[in-house]
Amino acid sequence: MDQSAIIAIASRAYSEGTVQAHFDEPGRWKCDILGKYIVEDLQDAYDPDESDQVQLWEAVRAMRRARDVLNRLITALEDETELLQGMPFS
Repeated sequence: MDQSAIIAIASRAYSEGTVQAHFDEPGRWKCDILGKYIVEDLQDAYDPDESDQVQLWEAVRAMRRARDVLNRLITALEDETELLQGMPFS
């Protein structure tokens, strides 16, 4: 599986539509930092010598690590403010 196939999967799932754009034209799309981060994480996880199954597993692991970081950041922000008390966030 080549890198562009993994990026295409991520691009279909990411509603902003800039994941593919970040991959195709690095540095051009400055407004969507999360899309850029997704592409960079997937590129870092990519190893052309691995099987398709390993490629997909490593992409999943990379995105899970990113999710965990974002969840920790959200929790830290929520813990620091009383303004969120009683707010219906999910």
